[in-house]
Amino acid sequence: MAVKKGLKLRRISWEEAERLAENVASQARKSGFKPDAVVGIGRGGWVPARVVADVLGIGVALSICIKYYESVGRTRGKPLVFQAIPREGIEGKRLLVVDDIADTGKSLRVALGLLSAARDVRVATLHFKPGSVVKPDFFAEKAAEWIVYPWEKRETERDLRKKR
Repeated sequence: MAVKKGLKLRRISWEEAERLAENVASQARKSGFKPDAVVGIGRGGWVPARVVADVLGIGVALSICIKYYESVGRTRGKPLVFQAIPREGIEGKRLLVVDDIADTGKSLRVALGLLSAARDVRVATLHFKPGSVVKPDFFAEKAAEWIVYPWEKRETERDLRKKR
């Protein structure tokens, strides 16, 4: 996939990212969903997942690493799984999957497939793009632009410099 021309960027501060993560944690709490563990989708979901786990008082934070984007606005053919969770570690559990954004949703779809042994799986993201193939159960904001989170700003700047 080619880099989208005229891609509009929106930079998120650490304070805003924390507020967004607290927002989705609050939504999950109000829904009555009580996860046994939070699963962060790496790399973008690791920081928000830790904040969500902290807000909800969940002591078990798990991790899946999936790479789909090669650089800003450019994806690989399909999401590539680098790290999964053993089936026996999630069987019968209630899981809250957390990622930074549901952009195409393809990474989230792969993650949900990897977590099929769980009893109940819900998804929370800071941002949601309406074209995503997975709609999160909880999200703080809809987005149209390319979101630059504080934990990836240097990587994004390097990618953009290479493209110039």
